[in-house]
Amino acid sequence: MFVGPPGSGKGTQAELLARRLGLPHISAGALLRAAAAQQGPDTAGIRDKLANGEIIKDPFVMELIASRLSQPDCAAGAILDGCVRTLEQAIELDDIMAPHGGITHVIVLHVPDRVAAARLVGRHPSPETGEQGYADDRRPDDTAIVIPKRQFFYRTVTAPVIEYYRARMRVIDINGDQPISAVHQQIALTLGLLA
Repeated sequence: MFVGPPGSGKGTQAELLARRLGLPHISAGALLRAAAAQQGPDTAGIRDKLANGEIIKDPFVMELIASRLSQPDCAAGAILDGCVRTLEQAIELDDIMAPHGGITHVIVLHVPDRVAAARLVGRHPSPETGEQGYADDRRPDDTAIVIPKRQFFYRTVTAPVIEYYRARMRVIDINGDQPISAVHQQIALTLGLLA
């Protein structure tokens, strides 16, 4: 499972590791964005909360993750990306994962706030002007106004999750402030995937 502040590269590194191991990449953000695109009473307000960098209530998020993990392609395992943002979610995910052998590793990507913010704002250049900081329909929370709120949430609410897993000796700390290939190589080396 990958944990890190917004813009730390969780999605990129999770996808690279998933490809290397032949496992599905499960992104909580992608699951929530897909749910927000659906019309129905259960998804009302999700799009607005995502756009404003607000947390989505735990039961809904964990139901989405549990449902995805129950699919056949996850039988051999999965790479989780941003699936735990609160201590309550970490405890619930441990219960969900227990029948599957539990979480084997928690990879924490460390990136300074200024670097992460620059990555997020620059993630979507405007299709018309090329100007950085354009937020398209997929990631409306990648804006200079919302990013500080997301970073604050990570520091105050998600950071205790790392200590929860560290107490269980599952945490691998990775410097995410380096090129993508270097981060991936460090992860692969730490997991014993390189000879």
